[in-house]
Amino acid sequence: MIETKFQRIEEEYQALRNAQNTILYDLDRSLPAIVTAIEQNRQAIEQNRQAIAVLDSKMNALISHFDVDYKPSMGFAPESDE
Repeated sequence: MIETKFQRIEEEYQALRNAQNTILYDLDRSLPAIVTAIEQNRQAIEQNRQAIAVLDSKMNALISHFDVDYKPSMGFAPESDE
């Protein structure tokens, strides 16, 4: 009976070690791809920030040129027929 308990403990231990090894192996394989994706996202975010800054300056130039009474908190309110 005691031998069976030790065998069960050994099998559970081996199952746990196998699961840990699988996770660590998959993590080692996945980490470089994750790091690459993060770097690409950082580059895309920076490009988007630059594009937004350009568009913001163009929008401000248009607002100034057309002398629009613009308040950033106005939001979009289409004209109604009322």
